[in-house]
Order: sequence, then structure tokens, then C-alpha cells
Amino acid sequence: MRHILTAVVLALCACDSTPSTPPPSDLGQRAPDAEAPSDAPGSDAADARPEWPSDAAVDGAAAPTVTQGVAPTSATCAPSATCTNPRAGNVRETLCGRVTAADGSAWEVPGPVTDARAAVDVFNDCTGTGANPGYAASLTTTVVNPGGAVITAHLFADNYFELYVNGVAVARDAIGFTPFNASAVRFQATYPITYAVSLIDWEGFLGVGLETGGAGFHIGDGGFTAAFSDGVATDAAWRCRPYYISPLDDASCITADARGTPDSSRCPSTDATVGCVGRDPTRACRAAHYRLPADWMAPGFDDSSWPAATLYAAAQVTNQPAYVDYATSLFAGARFIWTSNLNLDNHILCRVTVRGPR
Repeated sequence: MRHILTAVVLALCACDSTPSTPPPSDLGQRAPDAEAPSDAPGSDAADARPEWPSDAAVDGAAAPTVTQGVAPTSATCAPSATCTNPRAGNVRETLCGRVTAADGSAWEVPGPVTDARAAVDVFNDCTGTGANPGYAASLTTTVVNPGGAVITAHLFADNYFELYVNGVAVARDAIGFTPFNASAVRFQATYPITYAVSLIDWEGFLGVGLETGGAGFHIGDGGFTAAFSDGVATDAAWRCRPYYISPLDDASCITADARGTPDSSRCPSTDATVGCVGRDPTRACRAAHYRLPADWMAPGFDDSSWPAATLYAAAQVTNQPAYVDYATSLFAGARFIWTSNLNLDNHILCRVTVRGPR
């Protein structure tokens, strides 16, 4: 394995700035008791991985850029929504920002978003009143491939998703942060079909992967589940890779396999074990960023180096009615997926290609 050190990269940002409206607390920390893939920590494959040096970039496609502190500016963006339901709970403002590293590179946090059409709400108690039993009447068909199969998908993300089908942006989550919502989309596509999603565990303090929780700061967690009417559902056949990892005390805990795929599962991942969370997180906490391949959602993209998705129990991700009320109906057979670190891997990409209905 090549392991060539390059310059240390730290962020240059106005770290005394924070988002104008800190969000309320999350549901609480959940232990990452996941079903680990074969290359999980403790296996021979994991033990053979080289570690990144502290706050350094490494030669090759997997080299992270490390930034420090919160983004100096923030603004609303496509997934921002103003809640109109006076009974909406756990409302957090969805903001997007940009942090700049010492090498001058700029990084969108918590991740880049598209202005694709918002998915139809199955459940939304922010801009709606909760359950939307007539949601199917609002669905329109996005034609990806004329003459293909017409498929309906139901999706739930903690917190945000963008769905691509055969390389085409089909829909995005209507709400970036919270309260939680459930979504539906309909499209027409020909097999083999590549389903690809960009997933973000949103944050209240942009660039350091933190929310407010109780009397202090809190590390949030992600999770995504989806069921398609062709029988496809989120499971271990999907492949997922992280592209934004935070909060970190430094980047030395991130390991890589022979193909350069990053793995943060060895990093401290709780409020109590990440030192900067209890110190001065908006200034001290760091993040590792990786450039997204331009064609990551395309059918021909080679995702063979990406690890299999890690499966999580629903209880590890959410207890919200947007999922629970549909767990045995719309989401039957679908598992919650993410990378191996549910807490720190804040922006991830996942894909699967299917040759026909299941």
C-alpha cells in the first residue's frame, strides 16, 4: 500500500461565527450496535489498514482535507423549509455553509445539495399536519428512460436524501433537518437500474458535525431506509462510502483499505469520547472532507471499492412517527443502512444496481 505524506491541512475560518439559530436538542445519543460487515474493526482486513497521520493529507484519491471550526457564514438552501404547523415539534432550521481549508479549498457543509424537485410527503408535520393519506394523488412520474418500468419509492432519511435513478436526479427530501418526514416519488426507468442516493445527517453547527443537546453540544446520527415497488429495498447489497466525517479531534483515527476507502469506525464517536465536544467545539473540532466523483450517480461508475452498507436496527435510528407509522407497510422489508459509523459519517453516498424486479 502506498502511504505518502503531504502537507498538514487545517482550516482558516472565522471560528467565532456560528449559525444564527442553533437547533433544539435531538432524540438523544444511540449506541452504534450495528451488524458489521466482514471488514469491521477487529477483522484481519481492518487490522491491515494504514492510518492517516494526524491532520495530514495522503497521496491518492482517498486523501482527506481537514478543516477546523465552524463555517463562518451560513444561509438557507434548497432543503430549507419554514414550518407552518404550530404543533410541529423539534423544529431545526436547515442551513448550508462553506468552510475553507488552509490550502484554499472550499467545502460545502454539511454537503452539496441540488435544486431537484422535492419529493411528495407521506408524512410531514412541518409544512403539513402529519400523515398525508392522499399522497399518491400528488405523485407525478419522472421519465428517466421512456418505455421503462414505472416504479414508486418510499423513503425516510435521518436527515436528508437526494435520489438518482440511472444517473438522473429524481427527487430530494423536502425537509433538510427536522422535524422528520417520510417521502414518496414515482419514476420510469429501464433495467438494469442504478439507484444512487446522497445522504446527509444534518448539523446545527456547520462544519463540525454537531447539534445542541441538553446543556451542551451533541453528536447526531444518520440512517436511511427505502422500499421500491419493484421489490428492491435498502439492504446489505447496497454499497456506501463517507465523504464528510466530523467531529474529530484529529484525523489520525481514520483508516483506509488498499483501495483508499476511508473508514472512521475506529474514531471516538460519542459526546463523552470526542474531546473537542466538551472543550470548545466551534473552534476546536475538526472535519475530514473528500471530493465527490463527478459521475458517482452514473450507471457506469465503478463502486466496487465501496464497502457493503452497514445495517442498523430501526431503534438505533429513529422512533419518529414518520417512520414508525409505516414500518410494517410502506417500509416492509427495507433495512436502515449507513456506513460503519452512524455518528461521524455525516455525508455519505450509497448505490445499488439491479438487473430486474425482485
